[in-house]
Amino acid sequence: MRSEFLKVFAFLILVGLVPAWSQTAVLEGKILDAVESSPIAGADVAVVSPDGKVQKATISGANGAYSIEDLKQGKQVTVKYRKGGYAPDPRPYEVALSRARNVQDAKLFRNTADSLYWGTWSRQVKQFVEAHAAEPNRRADMYNAIWSELSKFGLPPDAQVEAARQIIEVAPNLARSRELQDFATADIKAVHTCTSKIQAAVQGSAKLSPCESTPPDLASEIAATEVYKRPPPEESRERFFREYREMWGEKSTEQLHQKITDKGRFETEGYTPPETSPEQQMPR
Repeated sequence: MRSEFLKVFAFLILVGLVPAWSQTAVLEGKILDAVESSPIAGADVAVVSPDGKVQKATISGANGAYSIEDLKQGKQVTVKYRKGGYAPDPRPYEVALSRARNVQDAKLFRNTADSLYWGTWSRQVKQFVEAHAAEPNRRADMYNAIWSELSKFGLPPDAQVEAARQIIEVAPNLARSRELQDFATADIKAVHTCTSKIQAAVQGSAKLSPCESTPPDLASEIAATEVYKRPPPEESRERFFREYREMWGEKSTEQLHQKITDKGRFETEGYTPPETSPEQQMPR
């Protein structure tokens, strides 16, 4: 009887009728720099549960490749990627393990304000926009949308400033959003000074002092980054937001709260996967 059962079970495997939970799957892929397309070694790759707990994890090799075995075929899993010096990829990698071997690649942006890096990125953006939009207004909208998506990658404000500046360089005659304009014209040294002031105020070690030449859009991004990295102590939280409101106004304060919410909404143990529309995503 047992031998007959084994024969039937083997036949079902061959014809694909065995339930998916009885089979295992492998998830593999490569992790590359989003601008330079170079492999990223030593990146963390994690399969996480709906509550954010890591179920399986590995590290990418010298060629950026990774492989995670013994997953359940037929299941859908969430995969997240991170690497020190890079911003986490914000896209939700919901991978259906429909085969024995499944492939999912990822690309990450460097946490840098290097002009050469973002200059390369802006030229790639220009090539993409010009290939997909003929009308100037449409091109302007695409430039604005692609740049604004960077804030969802958890990039530091100075990196966003340099990216905005490079966008203006490649598309100087197109209309731009006020936020893009504000970031592009910001002074990096002033950004660093303002960051230090906001950081001290967030931690309750100093009263929030004025950040000269820092527009509200940029101030809210700096503050949201600092608040999310290290939430202010309970005893100084209300004071910080009151001082921020007095300095930048109610509208910027609302923007600050929304940015903090957006950063936290997609963060799980250091990973950030907000959803973006295909039209706004850069080809990577």
